[in-house]
Amino acid sequence: MRFYLIPVALVFLAACNQSAEREPLRIDETEQATTQVWKEASDLGEFETGPVWLSIKEMSVLDVEWHVSFIVDGLDSPEDSYIYVDFDLTSEVTNEELAFDTNHFKVKINGEETLEEIELHVSNTVRMDLITERLINRRMYFPLKTIPSNEIEQVDFIVEAPLDENEERVDDGIIVEDVFQ
Repeated sequence: MRFYLIPVALVFLAACNQSAEREPLRIDETEQATTQVWKEASDLGEFETGPVWLSIKEMSVLDVEWHVSFIVDGLDSPEDSYIYVDFDLTSEVTNEELAFDTNHFKVKINGEETLEEIELHVSNTVRMDLITERLINRRMYFPLKTIPSNEIEQVDFIVEAPLDENEERVDDGIIVEDVFQ
């Protein structure tokens, strides 16, 4: 019986040791913040849903310690963990009565937890009336609630399609699966 427990114990110890040894990819220091980057991907592609077009420039898993008082004052804590998304956005139609805003963006973590709320104090909002035929850049910070940054393996980026005046989707949404693969 003891001989069967030894391999199980060794596998468990190796798994614990592996997660404890993880180091961030890099640490960035600026006047605004100290950022530990755990995962990152860039130039993830161009996507379209209805009249809305976006180009995902970067996604990262971050631990951030904010240094600037006007940012810190608007947050629950000066230190937090985020899924960060940087993208350009435009629309071929600007006067149409479509519902498309910040709430259409989500991230799914490790195939289970879906984050639907962004940290509004440090993120850019998205509203259909702000989208023009020229590219606008937007950044979103999705705060991590239950999973530590160093335990994130998979992230899916989800953009729900705009809604028409009858609150029906005008197209399929966008799903970028396993961003960091």
